[in-house]
Amino acid sequence: MGLLRAGGRQRTDSTHVFAAVRTLNRMEFVGETLRAALEALSVAAPQWLSALVTADWVRRYGGVSCSRTSPIHA
Repeated sequence: MGLLRAGGRQRTDSTHVFAAVRTLNRMEFVGETLRAALEALSVAAPQWLSALVTADWVRRYGGVSCSRTSPIHA
């Protein structure tokens, strides 16, 4: 991710680190909001949603968007 430089001393309370974390949190929130909206649509209008969501879309965007499962936290 490039938040900290390799080797040497780096303050982890730097503003660029805080900004990067804030951006990641916002991205995770957007992904979770989209997931919840799609789940609600799958209950309310399953035929309409299935006509729009193709197999290619599922392969590309069907993964988990939660940062707890990203390689960063492995």
